[in-house]
Amino acid sequence: MKRILFILCSLVLLGACRQEDRWSDAGEGTLLLDMRQGEEVKVVSRAEGDETEDGVSDPAEALKETARVRVFQGNKLVRKYKGWGGEVESGITLASGDDYKVRVTAGDSVAASFDSKFYAGEEPFVIAKGQQTTVNVTCNIANALVKVNFDKEFDTYLKSAEVNVAVDAENGGLNYQWASSEEAAESPVGYYTFPQGKKYFICTLTGVTKSGEKFTQTDRIENAEEATLYTLTYNYGQGGEEPEIPEQGGSFFELQVDETPLTKREESVGIYQRPVIRWTNDNVVLPDGADWTLEPGTEVSPVTVVSASSVLSQVTVEGSLLAALDIASGDLLDEAFRLELQNKGIDVALDSESRLTVNWNAALNALFENEGVYELTVAAADANNKSRTEALSIVVSDSNVRAIAIPYIYEIWADRATLYAEVIEGKNPTGTLTFRYRQKGTGSWTEGIAASREGNQIKSVLLTGLVPGTTYEYQVLEDTKVSNVIQEFTTETAVQLPNAGFEKWSGSTPMLIYGSGEEMFWDSGNHGSATLNIDVTTSDSSIKHGGSYSAKLKSAYPSLLGIGKFAAGNLFIGKYLATSGTNGVLGWGRLFTARPLALRGHIRYVSGTVDRGGNHIANDQPDQGIVYIALTDGEPETYDDGSQWAFIVKTADPKLFDPNAENVLAYGEQVWTSSTDGSGMVEFTIPLDYRATDRIPARIILVASASRYGDYFEGSTGSTMWLDDLELIYEESELEK
Repeated sequence: MKRILFILCSLVLLGACRQEDRWSDAGEGTLLLDMRQGEEVKVVSRAEGDETEDGVSDPAEALKETARVRVFQGNKLVRKYKGWGGEVESGITLASGDDYKVRVTAGDSVAASFDSKFYAGEEPFVIAKGQQTTVNVTCNIANALVKVNFDKEFDTYLKSAEVNVAVDAENGGLNYQWASSEEAAESPVGYYTFPQGKKYFICTLTGVTKSGEKFTQTDRIENAEEATLYTLTYNYGQGGEEPEIPEQGGSFFELQVDETPLTKREESVGIYQRPVIRWTNDNVVLPDGADWTLEPGTEVSPVTVVSASSVLSQVTVEGSLLAALDIASGDLLDEAFRLELQNKGIDVALDSESRLTVNWNAALNALFENEGVYELTVAAADANNKSRTEALSIVVSDSNVRAIAIPYIYEIWADRATLYAEVIEGKNPTGTLTFRYRQKGTGSWTEGIAASREGNQIKSVLLTGLVPGTTYEYQVLEDTKVSNVIQEFTTETAVQLPNAGFEKWSGSTPMLIYGSGEEMFWDSGNHGSATLNIDVTTSDSSIKHGGSYSAKLKSAYPSLLGIGKFAAGNLFIGKYLATSGTNGVLGWGRLFTARPLALRGHIRYVSGTVDRGGNHIANDQPDQGIVYIALTDGEPETYDDGSQWAFIVKTADPKLFDPNAENVLAYGEQVWTSSTDGSGMVEFTIPLDYRATDRIPARIILVASASRYGDYFEGSTGSTMWLDDLELIYEESELEK
């Protein structure tokens, strides 16, 4: 069913309103984005495809065509866009705040390809009220790259050979063909994307010797990294003799791996890379951002290396790992702090002004005799004000499973969430899997939350009855064995609409639904009817649910010298933008990222007998009132003055709001086909039907009208609707009440 605002169309031309009134709890600002391609890969590729007609490379513009833009506030996804047009190009309106970041990806993220590249970049930013914030996002190559070279000795002993390099045992592979040194060209470059939790390459060399024997050799490159070029060279090392085929699984060719990070510093423009922080254990690199899981009693000797492209100015370490060793946090560049660490068996070496190494030796082994979780955070800064912070979480546990962070922000509602865990690599749980949870800071757990397993992923049943705006922590269990890894999440805040009790008003003809000097959130058709000295929407102190006033929506037929149009009493979230001729232009919707379950409020409705009938409702029938609410995402519509809205209504050329449109995440409505009982107000509840539960809204629309078909200028001049104390409901238990 399609709806449009039921509004008075003035007979007097009004000037278009150019002042942009926007609302959020703390005001709004505009994000202006630009992007550039970062450290380009200077290697042979069979498909660049980013040159203009005159041969001048313009990679950034090519990337914009495939760009995906996501804006986060904290961990919540608040905007997402495809391509670089529309709001991304003109400016993104956001509530003011300092906890934003934007992530831009571009290109094709496929498991393996010789042609498709994938780029990514991320930048934090702050939105100031009433100001524009410009953010330049540098998109660097996000693939791992592979080239394969062969020893010239292959010519002498091999008839044919090829190497398959894959990121997974079952897929994500590319074949690199060996050719004789006379025929061989430079190796093509393969672009790889690692599956979640699998940062390694499987390299399988197969071939036939000149004596006709087939051979296979498999090597595995562990702890591979994105944005790194791996040059694989197969060397023949058999002392000048034809290779002897070993038993299955044997290796007779030496694989040499050259690892080249693709980040670089550009001295000509004074841009330097941020410091690099890397942990290793027995020369094996520990993956960034992942837990390091150990069995109790495991002996380790980790090393932390910090390097920068200029002189290090500060390298601080802190966390529960130090506390367990009875060491306070400190700066590794401070000699006294290094001496304190040395007394605990931890050596810190200043390799140069821009590099230091921390050898933890065996100092940690005593800690790891028993189960526990230890955090260590290293923060490095250099003379060019470049900085980086990395955290390592060491989990000492004999459990088979562990809790992980909820991967999808849309699975955390105000009153419900789904918990996640995973099977630890190499383990095989056989017991019953469950979760337990509690409010952070409290003592007792809620136990026995059922879980299901699919592969290595473990999910809980939907957890309900949570408190909005509250931080919870959770663990996973196998039978009665509790994994000591604790994860946490925070439920959505139960955001309410401002002035939803309609207590604040200002002005007269037009009467405005906000206090003097305050920001607009609600508006009505009063701007059009005011030209004939009529307000169709006013405050009323005689009929109300609470407070001093309600909103009174009175349908009317304003006219001048007997010429007029029917106008429904109405209000809506948004702004009356302009009057065009005898018609109105409205912007619907305000910024809103919460997900309520329903709208509750109080109403009195008097249904008049239709005296302005037409094709949608006939004369002498009871008039109908309506209230409806919608949550939307996607790109907004832009009006002539640059303001942006979820939906723009032009009554001269009606474009009707479609609740089934792709950008509508949730919708609900209630229609009153007769007058409500009694002379007071009655409660109503409109549930929201979520058509998409895997997206976060960007805006909210709410429209109320005393005459349902006022958009067609049809209804009754005797119809009146009073509204008061609108409330968004976020908890299922509140709906049950």
